[in-house]
Amino acid sequence: MIAGLIGSGKLVKRAIEVNRRSRNELEALALLLQFLRTEIRNRLHERLRNPRAQFQATDQDLDSLICQYQQLQLMYRSIPDRRKQKHREKSS
Repeated sequence: MIAGLIGSGKLVKRAIEVNRRSRNELEALALLLQFLRTEIRNRLHERLRNPRAQFQATDQDLDSLICQYQQLQLMYRSIPDRRKQKHREKSS
């Protein structure tokens, strides 16, 4: 499911790796969000270091990464955290 949202080859490989290592979907999404944040930050730094270069492809790639990050973030927020639910049940 997660790999279907991610278009670039590098991100697909990372998603598959994360799915193998993680214990649950919540953890997998958290790791992918962290990876995407790093990729976005790296692309922005690259853009700032080379302001005169042609960046049309990089800008589109960056937009795509940001959209993927937002989609994964929505998925992450929609998954109930079982630890929080258990804590709420104990409190009541």
